[in-house]
Amino acid sequence: MPRFLVINYSADISGSTVALLKLLNNLPTNDFHLIASPNSYAAEYAKEKQWTLSQIEVPRLFKTLSPIYWCKYLLNRKKLSHQLTHLITTTNPNYLLINCSVNLGWLKGYHSISKSKRPQLLWFVHELEGRPQWVFNLIYKKLERDADQILCVSKPVQQLFSHNTYLFPNALSLPPSKPLLNPFKQKTLRLLWVGTVSPRKGLHLLADVIEHFKTLSTPIELKIIATVTSNFKDYFHSSLAKLKQHSISYKTLIDVKEMETVYDSSHILIHTSTLPESFNRVALEAMSHGMLVFSGNQGGIQDYGVHKQNLIFFEKIAEPLPLFIKKLSENNLLVESIQSNALKTSKGFSEEKIYERFEEILNKPNT
Repeated sequence: MPRFLVINYSADISGSTVALLKLLNNLPTNDFHLIASPNSYAAEYAKEKQWTLSQIEVPRLFKTLSPIYWCKYLLNRKKLSHQLTHLITTTNPNYLLINCSVNLGWLKGYHSISKSKRPQLLWFVHELEGRPQWVFNLIYKKLERDADQILCVSKPVQQLFSHNTYLFPNALSLPPSKPLLNPFKQKTLRLLWVGTVSPRKGLHLLADVIEHFKTLSTPIELKIIATVTSNFKDYFHSSLAKLKQHSISYKTLIDVKEMETVYDSSHILIHTSTLPESFNRVALEAMSHGMLVFSGNQGGIQDYGVHKQNLIFFEKIAEPLPLFIKKLSENNLLVESIQSNALKTSKGFSEEKIYERFEEILNKPNT
């Protein structure tokens, strides 16, 4: 009997999906049953790991008036509800763990089971930005009433809810230890930008930021790892055009394992998001590889980031950015201290520590 029935909402390599899979990595393989969309990253990962898996088409809600779409959407939602009821009644799990946003139709299958036989509902919440208020009022508030425990990735996310909340940050696979390299002492300064391409991620601002690094005499190389959806292709290419005078290479979506090599071959992460993010996993991953991180100080990154202690917050730089960069490049002790503290910070988010936190939450009474 699996202890957990797990539903993963996202079809791509989102931060929430990676975090969930790292959590499942620490559970015995017979301790959970995963539901994921066919051909999704989670499904392919589960096959590779030989986990117990049900591939069920997840109904996604889009803005369209197409009757064909709505018929398919309603049929898929009904199908998922029935399958969820079947899986709960046949596997009899202790917990139903739902990752991220949830369409209300999913939970009809859960509510069709008598309360005495329902598993406890654990809701893994990663989203902070990008949702209109009516979504919070309709879906999130209903789920808040239904959920036995709400696992929030950061304090800003936790503040969206009033009860049964527990802080539950992302887990990292920590890389092997290696000597720290001062970025400003290398023959070439390698900058990195990682993200899903949209205006709120601030890719269009990257050219201006990199221009400030030109106060250094060191040659600069820029690498961009981007997830590009069809509706932002024009924005992506116009942002790249602004960078044409720089030495630049870019890749679209790559495997998580490849990212380890990308981090190890880079020196400074530039994070240009213009809106608060729920956690900023990329920044923490970069810190775990000994990189310097330049970022905005909005959202979940404030849970672990401290200016000039383990990273640099743009908003807290009191002088012109070119002057700050030049002074930083000349202050070896400060650079070494930031990198060393960044490594220490990242160790607090190891898979083992986050799994311990998960078991601790399960053993706490609801509040």
